[in-house]
Amino acid sequence: MGDYTCRVRMPRVPGLTRSKVASVTIHSKPKLTVPEKVLYVQEGELLNLTCSVFSVLKPKFSWTAKNVTGHPPVSQNHQHNSTISVQVTEALLASGINCSAENRLGSVQHQFLLEQRPEVVPPGEKTKPSRESKGVIIVAVIVCIMAVSILGAVLYFLHKKGKLPCGRSGKQEITRPDAHKDEIVVEVKSDKPSEEAGLLQGANGEKKSAGDQGEEYINLRN
Repeated sequence: MGDYTCRVRMPRVPGLTRSKVASVTIHSKPKLTVPEKVLYVQEGELLNLTCSVFSVLKPKFSWTAKNVTGHPPVSQNHQHNSTISVQVTEALLASGINCSAENRLGSVQHQFLLEQRPEVVPPGEKTKPSRESKGVIIVAVIVCIMAVSILGAVLYFLHKKGKLPCGRSGKQEITRPDAHKDEIVVEVKSDKPSEEAGLLQGANGEKKSAGDQGEEYINLRN
């Protein structure tokens, strides 16, 4: 669409020209003014959506959403806008909203994609644990307590049965009767043949028996 000038000139007659301005308008189907691809919303909030198209011919708008509040279209310089207000629901988040603009030469449509807006946690504020996380923590604590109880019962049973080394043998080796504390026994064995045993005699000149010749015990007392 625009203004065009047509000019005619006669080459044989200098200065003889004629001109005329003509306005040309091109009609076509509506052209969509691309809005944002994804809109981040919160379930339950009231959402305002605007569908904008360029068309020389006045278009007709239609929306796929139900229970909407429509506003009269606004047109300026062949730019046409249609605005609606709708409450965001779970079904609307899943399906989105379609806008369609149509004139006698064709139609164009656009789908508004809606996504749940992530919740912003203020700095310093801790998020409360969910019910599922609380249940998992409680089950873990109960399992730990049961495991410790079973382990304690098994150890106590083995201790009663005497199957656990509790250091009793070590105590018995260290503890000795008082009667033998000051007594040291030295054992002397003789490797000499029995025929040389006769050389060993006591102080009184008596000959020791064969059983006494092989071994001799000396008791030393402090």
